[in-house]
Amino acid sequence: NALVAYGNQLADEAGLPIFLQGSPYGFPIYEKHGFETVQYLDVDLREWAKGAKGGDRGFGNYRFRYMVRLPRTVPEMS
Repeated sequence: NALVAYGNQLADEAGLPIFLQGSPYGFPIYEKHGFETVQYLDVDLREWAKGAKGGDRGFGNYRFRYMVRLPRTVPEMS
């Protein structure tokens, strides 16, 4: 949380948007800090893991989210 908040602060000070790819487990943290999902990619890992297709073995469908957070402030012009 602290690292994301710090990155947001730096981006806000510079007036820059942030783009990232959120993992299935990490994206809630980014949502909490103001990121929005703009697109996603669903990947069925059973297609790629040896022996997982029939028995799953903990693999499954994962949704990777492409996220953006626009700056909250506009930098002052000198």
